Amino acid sequence: MIKLSGNNIKNDDEEGGIEIIYTGLRPGEKLYEELLVDKASKETTHEKIFFDPVIDSIELKEIDSLVVQIQDLIDKKSLPDIKKLCESYADYRPSA
Repeated sequence: MIKLSGNNIKNDDEEGGIEIIYTGLRPGEKLYEELLVDKASKETTHEKIFFDPVIDSIELKEIDSLVVQIQDLIDKKSLPDIKKLCESYADYRPSA
C-alpha cells in the first residue's frame, strides 16, 4: 500500500520514507476470523451476518468450577489430566 501510494518504506539505506512499526494486537482485536459456510448457520437481522447455533456457551458457574479443577490439577502437576479436561470442550484448540 505504501509503494502503491508513491511512497517508500523507511530502511537503513534510505533516509526518507514511511517507517513500519509492529505494535501487536490492540485490545479486543482478533487474531483470526472464522468463516461460517455450513447449513447450520443462522441468519441475524443483517442479511450478511450469521451465527453458529452449534457453538455452546458456558455458564459462569461452569467456568468457576473449571478454574477450580484446573488449579487442583496444576497443584498436582498433572499435565495429561489438564489436557484431557481441556479437550473435553468442543471449542478447545491447542496452540501447539
